[in-house]
Amino acid sequence: MLYKEACAVQKLFTVDEETRHAFRRPPRVEDLIAELENKARFDSGELELTRGRIRLGKTRWWRNGEPIAYIGISVVNRAPLTPYELKYVWHNKGPRFVDGIFVRRLVVNKPDRSSGYGAILLEELKTFARQLCKRIYLDTKADNLPMRKLAMKAGGFPNMFWHTPNHTLMVRYIWT
Repeated sequence: MLYKEACAVQKLFTVDEETRHAFRRPPRVEDLIAELENKARFDSGELELTRGRIRLGKTRWWRNGEPIAYIGISVVNRAPLTPYELKYVWHNKGPRFVDGIFVRRLVVNKPDRSSGYGAILLEELKTFARQLCKRIYLDTKADNLPMRKLAMKAGGFPNMFWHTPNHTLMVRYIWT
């Protein structure tokens, strides 16, 4: 069942040119399955969020069984910075450890954008973050104005700008 869900979610990332541009390539089905499986295990009490970095995913469904939206996150528990984070995000001057919930991907089906589904997923994430006493971080391309508008509307504020290895300007939003 998770394979079917992951395949359906993967299609959200390729549905139109704007989405393909925002994500460069769709996530691998195996990664989506791992995120969905971890979320199911967490919901059932089988998985505790004690490792340094744990990925979880959640799908919002439409009545006809098609996915409307998906959010993938990493719950980070006082984990050391990755070499990528240290070099590109923090310019070799960052904190030794990071802690919080990082939004890895958030996508809404094109016909359903601006209908509030992304905001619903972020509100649910804010509730989850409060339960864990963690901040939320969301990195997006600086030119991705719809995502930036959504982040601001959901209560996030721009915390810092940084560049990817390809010199793409990114902005990090934070919820405290």
